[in-house]
Amino acid sequence: MAWPTLPVAAETVFVGTYADIEISAPVPVGNSTENLFRFDVTIVGKNNALPAGFDGEFTGSLHQQTLPGLSTATLDEPSAGTTVVTVLDSHFLFHQDDVIAVASPSETFGSSPSGDPPDATGTLAGSAQTSFGDALGGALALKNTALPVWPLAQLVVPGGSSVSIDFQLGFGGADPPPKEVGSVTFPVETISQVVGRHVFYNDSAFDGSNVNPTPADDAAIAIDKTPLMPDGIASAANYTSFLSGINAVMIDVDRLPRPLELDAGDFEFRMGNDSDPANWPAAPQPNNVLIRPAAGPDQADRIMLTWPDESIVDNWLQVTLLPTDESGLAAADVFYFGNAVGETGNRTSDALVTAADVIAVRDHPHGPANRATITNPHDINRDQLVDAADLLAVRDAVNSPFTALRLIDLSSPSPTPVPEPSALMLLLVALSFFCRRVFLGFASRQRRI
Repeated sequence: MAWPTLPVAAETVFVGTYADIEISAPVPVGNSTENLFRFDVTIVGKNNALPAGFDGEFTGSLHQQTLPGLSTATLDEPSAGTTVVTVLDSHFLFHQDDVIAVASPSETFGSSPSGDPPDATGTLAGSAQTSFGDALGGALALKNTALPVWPLAQLVVPGGSSVSIDFQLGFGGADPPPKEVGSVTFPVETISQVVGRHVFYNDSAFDGSNVNPTPADDAAIAIDKTPLMPDGIASAANYTSFLSGINAVMIDVDRLPRPLELDAGDFEFRMGNDSDPANWPAAPQPNNVLIRPAAGPDQADRIMLTWPDESIVDNWLQVTLLPTDESGLAAADVFYFGNAVGETGNRTSDALVTAADVIAVRDHPHGPANRATITNPHDINRDQLVDAADLLAVRDAVNSPFTALRLIDLSSPSPTPVPEPSALMLLLVALSFFCRRVFLGFASRQRRI
């Protein structure tokens, strides 16, 4: 059983003649490194059958506190100091008298006649009781006037584990009273969800010029750039002008089940410059994959991918996070970022780098006393300065419609061809090259004068 994005309605894990067994959606508890989830086990009577008693046992994995007298409230928020009970062999028996007055019966190890001690790894709290016993609840409630609902137990287990229930349910209202006997095993799984996709300027002034992925890279996120999604049409918001190309990407994932086991094998990377990414060749593999648990928004896990500088230049990068045991995704998550070195965003119809970009960089200088921000389109090398180095970079990046990054269109199910350059556009590019030569030559002569 796989869980959709929380919250969800209860899932029925056993369908019987007189009652069903439901489990609620798992709710994350504890800190992010524990990968713990809480859920409730509920008996739902049907055909007007009233649960009169439950005799059975849970087997599976349970995380619990080692403090004596643990209450349900404490169980809701386990801390790092938990004990893992690998077998919940917790045999217990509830009778009609336990629930008729809306009581909350619980099984306490060492004092309950029906309590069998669980076989545990780790140290239980003393020898008088188990915290698991305090987590069992048996208050009778009514879903409506006909169908009784019996909250049976609340469990805290690690994601990816499974729980089994072997049981015998007794019901009143008939002679002999009917019984429901069964066994059910269900996984406690969670579906991860990608909640953030970012491109960042690794090894730039914004992360301290550190080539390795570190928490400092959060300050190097291109906050003015958004990913191109599989049904989108590219625009300047989807590509950077960074001299080093695309050298780093971040992905924030909520409820990543195995954050320390995810690696490059859980991804696919392609690189291309047309509207048919299915036929793009493989992109270079990242040289670093770093997982930072709970480092993203709302404690999402942050995945950091880095490539050597200039590995992906003037192209689109397709990033696919695959649905693996390590990612926990129900389906592949696909997105794109592009790179057009030197393009200053002066035109919305294309990503050409022309003399206009050279002039734009020249006319917007920034020095140590007036540093460029991370969104400055003229800081091509992202050193927080706009100076001769950027002017040289954009001059060398001047291109043509044949070599420029294309504004790909992924909105159509079939690939939409990127239009070939028209004769007028080629003429404009030729004039741009001519003007650039004239401009640079004139500027050179002016400096000599």
